[in-house]
Amino acid sequence: MKTKSKRITLIAMLLGTIAHADMLPIPQNIKVTKLTKQAEVSIEQLSNPHVDKNFKLSSDTIKDGDKVDPKHYWNQFGCSGDNMRPELEWDGIPDGTKSLAITFYDKDAPTGSGFWHWIAYDIPVTATHLDSSTLPKGTKEAKTDMDKPGFFAPCPPPGRIHTYTFTLHAMDVDRLDIPAGVSGAVSRFYIENHTIDKATLRVTAGPRK
Repeated sequence: MKTKSKRITLIAMLLGTIAHADMLPIPQNIKVTKLTKQAEVSIEQLSNPHVDKNFKLSSDTIKDGDKVDPKHYWNQFGCSGDNMRPELEWDGIPDGTKSLAITFYDKDAPTGSGFWHWIAYDIPVTATHLDSSTLPKGTKEAKTDMDKPGFFAPCPPPGRIHTYTFTLHAMDVDRLDIPAGVSGAVSRFYIENHTIDKATLRVTAGPRK
C-alpha cells in the first residue's frame, strides 16, 4: 500500500490529550477531520510537516519511475556496469534552507533494513544540480552500508526488481558537524535532525539475468 494512500486513525480524545500535554505537538498545517470521535491524520504530514510540493528533484538522465540501464549498474556482486550516478537537478528550495544533503537507498535489499548506497552532505545551497562525476566544492560524503564513502550504483540480485530512492534534504544549517569515521546511520541521524524538507526521485533496477 502506498504511503500517500495510508491513513493512521487515532482516537480524538487521546490525540487531544497528548497534544494538550505538549507530548505530541500537532503542526498547524495538518488538517484533522473528526469522524465519530476519530481523527484521520496523513502519515506523510505527521512524519514530515514541512512538505512543500514545489521542492522537486529530477534528472535528465532518468525519469521518476524509470528503470536504470544495466550499463550503469555497479561493478561488483556479479554486475559489470560503469557505476555511474545520474545527473540530478532540483528547484523550489524552501525558505530557510542553508545547505543540502542527498542519499540513495535501496528499500528492497535483503538485509532486513534495506541498503544505503550513497550519502553526501554540506552541498552548498547555491548548487542547483549534481553532475555524474564531480561534487560541488565543500561537499562531503559519509560512509554507506559498504562501510566506506562513495556512490555505489544498483546491482539487484538475479530475477528481482528493486526500488531505489534518491532523497534531497533541505538543511537548516550551513554545515553538519558529523564526526569523522562514524557510521552511515549516525550520519543520517545528523541529516534527519536538520532536515526542513525533502524531495525524492524513485527508480528501479532489475530483474538481472
